[in-house]
Amino acid sequence: MPPPTPIPIPLFASTQLNLLHEEHAAEVSSSKLASTAATVSPSTRRTLQATGYALTGLILSQCRTGLGGRVVGEFAPDPAVASEESRAADGTPRLGSHGIRVGDVVRVSDVAGAGKKVGKDKDKEKERDSEKGVEGVVTRTGDRAVWIAFGRHGGGVAKEDDEAVEELWGKKVWAIKLANDVTYRRMRQTMEKMVKMTESDYSHFMRVAFGHTTPLQLDTEACGPVEFTDPTLNDSQKEAIQFALASRDIALIHGPPGTGKTHTLIELILQLVQRKKRILVCGPSNVSVDNIVERLAPKKVPVVRIGHPARLLPSVLEHSLEVLTQTSDAGGIVKDIRKEIDEKQASIRKTRSGRERRARV
Repeated sequence: MPPPTPIPIPLFASTQLNLLHEEHAAEVSSSKLASTAATVSPSTRRTLQATGYALTGLILSQCRTGLGGRVVGEFAPDPAVASEESRAADGTPRLGSHGIRVGDVVRVSDVAGAGKKVGKDKDKEKERDSEKGVEGVVTRTGDRAVWIAFGRHGGGVAKEDDEAVEELWGKKVWAIKLANDVTYRRMRQTMEKMVKMTESDYSHFMRVAFGHTTPLQLDTEACGPVEFTDPTLNDSQKEAIQFALASRDIALIHGPPGTGKTHTLIELILQLVQRKKRILVCGPSNVSVDNIVERLAPKKVPVVRIGHPARLLPSVLEHSLEVLTQTSDAGGIVKDIRKEIDEKQASIRKTRSGRERRARV
């Protein structure tokens, strides 16, 4: 077998950066999500809601501290502008038809900021921040409210986010779906890091992946005899598992749909767990990873699912990082802290002057 043709890693990374930029720009420009300013006209906001991109006529009705310390806001229809047709039998306003779904990234903005005239620099800066709004992830939707968790991409909530949410109290707001740039941002950061790498920075795995060297020979003796936990595996699946266990850098299990690749992967993970290996499982989608978690859970494998709870299947939530931190030995302490935070925030919202607010903090 001839040696692979090496691919220059900096050239590959710079090319990918250009392609990522063009792909992201095309996605944003071709979508109505590009119109995200809070200063758009009411008719435009109604059009965005009719096409499934926004929710208008909202007020912040409740706020609490959610998983991971995120501030979760409950947004309900504004009774002052709700029509009689949109109300329930008991007179409670209901949300109109919309396309906001659980897991969507949204921006919540004050609709009244556009028409105000301010003179002081601080007021102007505050007004601009109000128009920008605050970003969050939809955690739940209903016919009478929508729940949004606010916080930075890494989890938790920053001070500016906390203050921005507080500014929404008593205001008429609207929510618009945003193009989710998390994937693009992570790929861009990785490619930028690779562009700056020197020859000495390349790991063995990188050298193999880009054809700078060949994979190491299989180490069949090191993996030892394999006692399979699943008796339903066929010979092809068993060979794939033995091959992966003997590989010292990379192993590819390939096959047509429906041939049991995921089934094989579960057995491989169990074999690695028995060998006291630390395992990171990644997938192309949240559903694909949740599927792995669902299959591993009955095997009593300790699993920590990383990801925003709003995007996980209900069946795997108990394995999510944020739920585990809540139900661990220190979960009671965390619960008490959250309760104290909620009480303090409720107390702060009742204050009327800046001096009184600072005194309470």
